[in-house]
Amino acid sequence: MELLNTTPMLAGYTMGYTMGLKPDGRELLVVAIKGTFTIPSRSTPPPLADQQIPLIEADTFTGEPGLSAPVYETDYAPYKARCDVVLNGTAYAPQNEQVEQLEVGLQVGSLYKRFQVVGGSI
Repeated sequence: MELLNTTPMLAGYTMGYTMGLKPDGRELLVVAIKGTFTIPSRSTPPPLADQQIPLIEADTFTGEPGLSAPVYETDYAPYKARCDVVLNGTAYAPQNEQVEQLEVGLQVGSLYKRFQVVGGSI
């Protein structure tokens, strides 16, 4: 099988032998399309980043798999009800003042999430 990707994003697929089978014995075909975007100013849509982050083929962890926190999960999940939005970044307090915690937010369309960043400087 050949996947023709006519988008500027990365795309790939996998079949049942790497992801397993459905309970009724049917194989799964999982197609993943992944886009990496830069954060724009408030009034413009996010542009695709010059460098696209590759598709993740297997879960990665901070330490030993199964005994440590996940860093990235595979992009080839057999079922996702919605898309993933992953934000990797650095938080800076206004005017570079020192703070013990800082509220940050992420908005994609009508979805808005707030987070508390806690920690010291590195």
